[in-house]
Amino acid sequence: MLPHIYWSALNWEAFATLATGFAAVAAAFTVGRKQVAIAEQQKEILSRQVALDELKLRSELFERRFAVYEATRSFLSEIMVNGDKVRSECESQFLIALDQSTFLFHAEVRQTLLKLWEEYCGYGALRRIMTATYESHGHYGQNNPQKEADYLTSFDKSLRSLGELFDEMRLA
Repeated sequence: MLPHIYWSALNWEAFATLATGFAAVAAAFTVGRKQVAIAEQQKEILSRQVALDELKLRSELFERRFAVYEATRSFLSEIMVNGDKVRSECESQFLIALDQSTFLFHAEVRQTLLKLWEEYCGYGALRRIMTATYESHGHYGQNNPQKEADYLTSFDKSLRSLGELFDEMRLA
């Protein structure tokens, strides 16, 4: 059984102490609830910030990958239009893209781009041989026109299948 409280025995000082204690507990409870609400809001803001940062990183990665894709597409397009007379600026951009592909794509992409560069160098050498042979003998050399056609067919095939090579860029 609980002891009986004699309220008439309370003096003003005791009442003030008791009231102050209750007020302090109520204030602490209210402040605590508000702090919990603020912490929950901060947690939500932080999770949204993390999501935004992730989207920003994905966007930056896409932009860098697209630059490699675009340099490769331009390089192959120039070969198809100009043969072995690709502008040096286009060659430079492709070589930079080739270097950057190491860090942006899986190894197969870099290997394929390296193979394209080697084919382009082989194609340029073949064109110089054909020109020299024509100037000295009046013909392009045995099988050289077919080799040239094979190179161009390979470049065309590479250009048409560029989307498959860069499949990591797909956003869906």
